[in-house]
Amino acid sequence: MQNYHDIFVVLSLVHIIADFYFQNNYIASKKEKDIKWVWIHCGIYGFVYFVLGNMIVPTLENQYWIILIISHGIIDIVKYYLVNEKILSNYQKYIFSVDQLFHLGTIIIVSYFILQSKNVYLYNDIMIKILENMDLSIQYVLSILLKVFLIHKPVNLFIVSIMKWYKPLEKDENVVKTGKMIGTLERIIMLFFLSIQQYSSVGLVLTAKSITRFNKISEDQAFAEYYLAGTLLSTICVLVVSLL
Repeated sequence: MQNYHDIFVVLSLVHIIADFYFQNNYIASKKEKDIKWVWIHCGIYGFVYFVLGNMIVPTLENQYWIILIISHGIIDIVKYYLVNEKILSNYQKYIFSVDQLFHLGTIIIVSYFILQSKNVYLYNDIMIKILENMDLSIQYVLSILLKVFLIHKPVNLFIVSIMKWYKPLEKDENVVKTGKMIGTLERIIMLFFLSIQQYSSVGLVLTAKSITRFNKISEDQAFAEYYLAGTLLSTICVLVVSLL
């Protein structure tokens, strides 16, 4: 781990896993109304971040993990009070995005200072040997994992946080869950085509998605605009993630 990209990928991957995949819907809903659950989330996040981070890069000084864990807690606690004091009532649709931008900012800054330390940090030796036997580099695998984890739950939540203020897609909870899964699969397929430079094939994915909604698109102008906006937002997310 000797360049900025490698450092950034590791710190971001651990953040995504700890913040999104070790927080279920129950905790997410509770911590919006009760500060106790914010502390519980921060405790789970800190434990997962520290353990997982040390598993991937055991040679990295603990001070960097601790700084990121503490900064995460501060951001979440400040967000809780700003939201519950109605200070951000006019900016509800942007809260999720701004929150994650602050987390991203701390990762960018800490990654910079790690790089400036000029120290050489080694990945977990066992992981390296396992992947080498499979003719894979650990940098490549971590980069792929970051992209896949990003385009599922984080991107789904980002799109929902923006689009729900315009027109809800479906009221049926099962339909909503199916829609999220279709969106995830759509982005994974698009990401795969982008990775092998088959850019024209991305259009096939979007076309197949549009066919399933053709009747509703043709009959409802408002839905058609909502559908287009959501699809374009999802596509932009895939393009951004593919650059990591």
